[in-house]
Amino acid sequence: MTSAVFDDKFSFPEVILTPDEYDRSMIRVEVFTANTFSRNELVGQFAFSMSKVRNQPTHEFYQTWVVLMNPAYPGAGQVCSSFSLKGKKG
Repeated sequence: MTSAVFDDKFSFPEVILTPDEYDRSMIRVEVFTANTFSRNELVGQFAFSMSKVRNQPTHEFYQTWVVLMNPAYPGAGQVCSSFSLKGKKG
């Protein structure tokens, strides 16, 4: 079993969305291998609507486990992630 910990934070303060854009927007995360001598390969990915996060009481998913999906690698694993949206709820 291989386990890795990444504590990266990504912020996009210049992104301003209307309520309709929130309803149509998705958050998509892809996890890749980090191969030194060959091409990085997709381990798995997950996606969900921004409105799903926005509609939470605190506008966040905190330390939520999500299943990585990849038809080439069934059972690719899980990732613990946190997502939060800042700003006004319109």
